[in-house]
Amino acid sequence: MSTVFQIPLPFPFANMLDRQDSCIGRDMRHTMRLLQREFYRSCIRESGSLIPSAVRLVGTSKPLQKLLITEQDFLDIGRKDADLLQDYLEAWSRQGLKPRQFAVLPTGDEFAWRVARSKFCGKILSDKPLPDYWGVRVVDDLTNATENFAIWFFDYVKKELHFLRIWCRDANVFKVITHAAAIAAKAQGCGRILAWNVDEGLLSACPQGGRVTQLRMKNLAAVAWYGEGDCPEWVVNEKYDWC
Repeated sequence: MSTVFQIPLPFPFANMLDRQDSCIGRDMRHTMRLLQREFYRSCIRESGSLIPSAVRLVGTSKPLQKLLITEQDFLDIGRKDADLLQDYLEAWSRQGLKPRQFAVLPTGDEFAWRVARSKFCGKILSDKPLPDYWGVRVVDDLTNATENFAIWFFDYVKKELHFLRIWCRDANVFKVITHAAAIAAKAQGCGRILAWNVDEGLLSACPQGGRVTQLRMKNLAAVAWYGEGDCPEWVVNEKYDWC
């Protein structure tokens, strides 16, 4: 089931935006069509972002570090993400669990494409400096594990931060990730954060009053299955594999 996870920013001045797609003026929609057309003509991957130093986090039950993700990290994270997903799917299959499952394996190019498009629009629609980072890794100091991360981009028309991909297995670590996203959203003048199909076990990290989970009524992903038996379940159906 496809859902949208909304997080109002934890800052007094950042109220939930009420503006919907239908409220965007005709001139703005026309401008966006022109921007998108120009973007596809000039789409070239950019590089050279600076990597900020690691920041030690306090207030969690175990020592963690937050490492900011730049565009230069996308391919490496995509490969690691694909390996993690393959391990998960193989373990599921070996145990004979039902239903059968499949996933679209990330390559890193999906992240780069979305971020390049976001930057193109941000240069024209936003008065904020473009971000130096587009996600966060959370590292466990005790094990040096970096298997918790998230990547995002910005919708400068709706003033929203959208998670592209979240890999997290700990609700307390997810709290760190959403806090980092809120800081990034605030810096870009965004009023809310959206994510698709967040694991229910992670939602406990966020106050009930600070989030809304609802069915998506548009931008619904679909797959046609021509194999034997029932269609496998699509896992990790997140925004990274949506164009």
